Amino acid sequence: MDLIRHDPSMRRRSTTWLSAAVARGELLRLRRGIFVDAAAWQAAPPWIRHRAEVAAAGLAVPHALLCRESALAVHGLPLLEVPREVQLRATSPSRAGLSRGRPLGPAHPSQLSTANAPHQLPTPTLTRPTRRLLPPVPRPLTAAEARQEYRSIRRTRQHLPVPGITVGGRPAVVGVEPLSFVLTDTVPRLSRAGAVVVLDAALAQRQTHRLSPQDELAQEEWLWSLPAQQAWRWAADFADGRSESPGESWSRLQIHELGFEEPHLQVEFQLPQEIARVDFDWKGVFGEFDGRVKYDDAGALSGLSDQQVYWNEKRREEQIEMVTGKRSVRWGWEDLRNPWMLEKKLLNRGVPRRSHRVSPENSL
Repeated sequence: MDLIRHDPSMRRRSTTWLSAAVARGELLRLRRGIFVDAAAWQAAPPWIRHRAEVAAAGLAVPHALLCRESALAVHGLPLLEVPREVQLRATSPSRAGLSRGRPLGPAHPSQLSTANAPHQLPTPTLTRPTRRLLPPVPRPLTAAEARQEYRSIRRTRQHLPVPGITVGGRPAVVGVEPLSFVLTDTVPRLSRAGAVVVLDAALAQRQTHRLSPQDELAQEEWLWSLPAQQAWRWAADFADGRSESPGESWSRLQIHELGFEEPHLQVEFQLPQEIARVDFDWKGVFGEFDGRVKYDDAGALSGLSDQQVYWNEKRREEQIEMVTGKRSVRWGWEDLRNPWMLEKKLLNRGVPRRSHRVSPENSL
């Protein structure tokens, strides 16, 4: 998604033109001086809109430093849920707090001219609120001491492009905290599923970039309480960089909590004409997380229709069954949102179980 940024050196009539385009419903105002095409905004999925607002906040606020989920998005890590706010780091208590979202377009639908606004929104919508957050306060430091210590983190800030977002055709580069600190400050605050999704992706990213063992995944001295330490250690122990998507990460957690045996991940089988890899493998059964995006991406890359991609996948699955003698089981997002559906599918296909289920409350 490409953003439009008002340059103070532009002529006054250009500023007037941008405001008029917003009034007509052709542009939307994400932040002061940051605009986006209305049609592109309406066509974009929620996570791209979130990244666009993160980029707009980072560009619009002088010396802005993005933190928590907003920083994770800039670092290219997936989030299980689209955040409802944009998060910036505050340097003093007087600057901390929540700013309400502002209208993307005119305050009242009547201000839009239906004759001149083919992209007008049916009702006014708001930008995400912006929350300015103070640094965590690790024991035994006071809040003032923590802010003093945080200065060393702030000095190591990075300037990174927001994935998938440009400004005038160029990467939208914003200030963001270093990833190790962002993970420490964010992962213990997430749900278990959200934490596993983030850390699986962080480990995969770490392996891809071939970081040395000395490169820390987190700065654990900043964990601010015993529950935060426990949440971090559980998630870090459970995380596995072999999971290739948020759906696979969440699936692995559900399989664990439902009491099934731990599967082998990304197992390869030799077929007559190719090597096939499956997401999960047990004795006698292999499993695949069936995310819709996978078919969309495969179709875009191969030029095949969604239906052809689907049938190719089915033939591949049948070949694996014939070669290995294993049964197959497939599930999707709806099954993860309703674990009893996933449990029934796995039981029906004979996925082996442990002696008991693990309740989420006792999995720390």
